[in-house]
Amino acid sequence: YYEHHAPQRSQSCGPHSRYPSSSRGDDYCHQERHRERNYPSHFRKRWRSPDSSSQNVQQNHDGFNRSRRQKGIGKDRQQDTSYERRPLGSINGAEMQRDASHPMTSNGSQRNDNTATLSLGRNGVNNMSSYHQNHHPVDASHHRRPLVSSNGQVRRQAPQFNKINDIPTLIQTAYSSLSAMSMSPSNTAAFWNSLAKQLGRNNQLNLSYDQMGSHINQLFQHTRRTLGSFGMNDLTQTTYSMAKLADLLRKRHSNINHRKDIIASSLSNLLLNDDATININKDLFLSLANESLRKLDQFDARHISNLAYAYALIRLVPVLADGSDLFDHIAMQAIKMRAEFAPQNLSNMVWAYATVKKRHDALFKAMGDEVVAHDHLRDFRPQHLSNTVWAYATAGVNHPQLFEKVANHIDRLGQLTDFKPQELSNIVWAYATAEISHPKLFEKMANHIAGLDHLREFKPQNLSNTVWAYATAGDSHPILFAKIANHIVGLKSLDRFTHPQDVSNTVWAYATAGVNHPQLFDKMAKHIVSLDHLRDFRPQALSNIVWAYATAEISHPKLFEKVSNHIVQLDHLGDFKPQHLSNIVWAYATAGVNHPLLFQKVANHIVRLDRLKDFRPQNLSNTVWAYATTKISDHPKMFQQVAKAAIQRNEEFISQEVANLLWSYATLGIIDKQLFSSFGPIATKLIDNYSNQNLANIAWAYAVADIDAPTLFNGHFINKCLEKKDGFSIENLSQLHQWHLWQTTEKFRTTALPEELQDRCYKAFTSQSLHPSKLQEDVIGQLSSIGLDPKEEVLLNSGYRIDAIVEVKGKTIGVEVDGPSHFIGRSKSQTGSTIMKRRQVSSIDGIELVSVPYWEWDKLGKSQAKKQEYLQQLLGL
Repeated sequence: YYEHHAPQRSQSCGPHSRYPSSSRGDDYCHQERHRERNYPSHFRKRWRSPDSSSQNVQQNHDGFNRSRRQKGIGKDRQQDTSYERRPLGSINGAEMQRDASHPMTSNGSQRNDNTATLSLGRNGVNNMSSYHQNHHPVDASHHRRPLVSSNGQVRRQAPQFNKINDIPTLIQTAYSSLSAMSMSPSNTAAFWNSLAKQLGRNNQLNLSYDQMGSHINQLFQHTRRTLGSFGMNDLTQTTYSMAKLADLLRKRHSNINHRKDIIASSLSNLLLNDDATININKDLFLSLANESLRKLDQFDARHISNLAYAYALIRLVPVLADGSDLFDHIAMQAIKMRAEFAPQNLSNMVWAYATVKKRHDALFKAMGDEVVAHDHLRDFRPQHLSNTVWAYATAGVNHPQLFEKVANHIDRLGQLTDFKPQELSNIVWAYATAEISHPKLFEKMANHIAGLDHLREFKPQNLSNTVWAYATAGDSHPILFAKIANHIVGLKSLDRFTHPQDVSNTVWAYATAGVNHPQLFDKMAKHIVSLDHLRDFRPQALSNIVWAYATAEISHPKLFEKVSNHIVQLDHLGDFKPQHLSNIVWAYATAGVNHPLLFQKVANHIVRLDRLKDFRPQNLSNTVWAYATTKISDHPKMFQQVAKAAIQRNEEFISQEVANLLWSYATLGIIDKQLFSSFGPIATKLIDNYSNQNLANIAWAYAVADIDAPTLFNGHFINKCLEKKDGFSIENLSQLHQWHLWQTTEKFRTTALPEELQDRCYKAFTSQSLHPSKLQEDVIGQLSSIGLDPKEEVLLNSGYRIDAIVEVKGKTIGVEVDGPSHFIGRSKSQTGSTIMKRRQVSSIDGIELVSVPYWEWDKLGKSQAKKQEYLQQLLGL
């Protein structure tokens, strides 16, 4: 006499972290032609024409310098190296922009694909068009004058490391230069920069060369010894290069054969703790941090953002001797010079702080205010916009004006063709995560994506982040969702969906947005089932997947079996948060999938917890609701712990959670008087918020528990029932009928339903169709065999029906044939409905009831004599 109603769905039913998490880094190159007008006049003076060779320019430049020295010109004057250097650019004038992927972060150790841009020339040098914008440390070693000794002889000039295309030659050349004492700080920085780039291009590290390890070690020690002589540029470039090397080695650690690969092994020993771990060598980077701190007041905006970016690459915040950290000092310096930050400087800076999870409200406010103060954002490239809003959303820093400024700028753009898939997905992800509503922005983004010819350039993460953002923001865009779903369904396979979170976030988004696309859910389920194992799926991903299929009402038994078997086989559930546990059992109960071992595993885990302080009211109510719906109650300790936690936090419960909690205990026949008594005042306070089902469930639960609640069930309750009378289902009306019998006939209360509503409830209660089971027919047949005249399906005055009525020695006895549905699971504990029926039939109709449990009848087998003897003993014949 109740409806299996799913617990109220709230935002927390979705991804616990509120946003997807990831840690991929996909670098891609973007070439751009120089624009001379962006550079200072002294650079333009020395800029060569497109058809002049770099060799001729360098020869003329060197000859000019020798002539000046021979004539004694500028002998006692400090060299103005800014005029002497050639423009910052590569040989062909092209710029290579290392543009790593963007975010999907999360809570905890989750993926972060939002890597800021470093604009590099082919030689690791910024070109002219990016002087004010690009941040990579400059490798200017090949721009410097020839070194001259005291006797006027030209010493050996350092090699141009950027022209060396293989790692062993690069190391050997640097080592030779070190021996020849021609490794200046700039040359040292250039070496590490080239090594980082070469290692980044070389995916197969199986290099075995004699003495390479010794050479690398000596170059490393030389670098550490001479750090004090490094200038701002060299120090930043070295820090970045070593951070990049450490990051690459850490990512490839499991694929490196250290016994064969001397170079990789040596670098790992120097930059990581040792060759058996993948932790960063903090002592090395602390030395670099201390040296940077000494010269921090000399840093300009580009270099200070590069410095922060370098440490963000390795997710390290160096803690200094005085207890402060490097990022504290960088922030203070950056705030002072905030007006000097170009768009890329600014976006890289906030990106770095968000990436290392270093919240600095003053810095974010200063940078955000700087963006808002711009007359326009035309100088901000799509990646700058994307990285900036991603950083604020990830850091959890609220700056509405910034988000409004960026959104309005994008909305005013004629088209979004310059925005890459990663940038599109990250922007809507950021607004959804920051809970910033901007319908025009979301509409423009959705229309752009939906209008594309295809989505082949969208990676799985881009697709999942996009639909996740729209679902989270409550902005369902049917055309966009259809476009993405059709694209995924049209793929030959989902092999590119290598990250479980991409799968889980996608199905979660479609379920949350209420977009029905069975082909998408079927394809995703088959992909999961086909996997060899689910070890890569985190608890949140498992939880979101089964939650999505249950919410979308899409049945896929093999998927649920795969997930449950995986969870059952785990050693423990320590990594599962309360929301994961409650969502999982809720999903199985909602989908009608009964898996006793899974429910036993979850219950045992909850019982082992000292207390349930981390369980929110929704987690508590959803958990017991799932066990009640699947009729699993053989975990009394778990129900005791949940009841205790619920009583302690009862004022935090909302109406849906109160109704679900009380209904669950009543359904399982677990009468916890303290629980029902403590929730009486809470239920009374929330009565105006109850739905039809809430009202009926609460009334029915108190009737089953037989615990009086006069302050709850009064005239106000009756008025609420009358207000909602047209919205009650047959199940709800049946529940109210049983409550009415309890109030008026058992408790003799004057609070009663109006006659019209009473009649509707009675008709609903008695209108249930009759379907006698084979067990019931067998029992009644045996009653007739022993000389009794049983009357079947007798309707009593109370409205209940009895399976059979017999007269025994002048006494009317009701015989109830109790099949499995009258008990909790396979146990011998009666359901709350059965308990209340027995009580009310006895007290209202005055009929004694006897029960024939199915398990006792089954033991008798097919023996007619045993069955008849059993009934005679039961009836006292």
